[in-house]
Amino acid sequence: MEAVTRTVFAIANSCPASSSMPPKDEGKCISMHQPWASLLVHGVKRIEGRSWPTDLRGRLWVHATAKAPDPQHVREVEALYRTIYEMEGKTVRFPESYPSGVLLGCVEVVDCLQGTDVEGWEGLPDSIKLEVGSPYCFLCEQPQRLLVLHPVRGWPGIWKLPKKIVDTAGVGLARPTCVEGEHSWKRFGRPKVSLQGQRPTSGRENMWKEKYGNALNRGGVGQ
Repeated sequence: MEAVTRTVFAIANSCPASSSMPPKDEGKCISMHQPWASLLVHGVKRIEGRSWPTDLRGRLWVHATAKAPDPQHVREVEALYRTIYEMEGKTVRFPESYPSGVLLGCVEVVDCLQGTDVEGWEGLPDSIKLEVGSPYCFLCEQPQRLLVLHPVRGWPGIWKLPKKIVDTAGVGLARPTCVEGEHSWKRFGRPKVSLQGQRPTSGRENMWKEKYGNALNRGGVGQ
């Protein structure tokens, strides 16, 4: 009995001090163009849009493609998010740089909804709805950035990182400080979800394209 007790205490002491165990890391990764990739891992961007849905729930690593961002495009995207956070009464700080061709960090995907469902979400602030620009929305939270960036080659869709990279990167993560507070989707309740399998086009995307142009050219690879 004493041996079993020692084993239980050893396991408990090896776990992080949190209310729940950390999510399983299967090394799933998504490649994104800058500046969208950095904005996601720094917690500025909360919705990642795609033309296809995903059943992934849990950790998603974020990789920046090799293409360097256009400075004008960066300014347009930052202006868009500055407007979004002003609506929430918050000041947003943007990353100092937008590196390319590297693994940047990770987020937790808590759900995937159609863009029209997010736009019709009664409990969701209008500011967050302005992030909708694709048929499907990955709802992201708990962003973490890598303290040391890892050069990695990206792929379309959701792909798997080598285990060696996952093991190395997983111990060098830090919470970002670009936005005050921590975003959680639970606080907004649940939306009314429409029938699955449809591929709607968001009307709001067209509205924001008229105002911001290239700012709504989302950062996905193989969208």
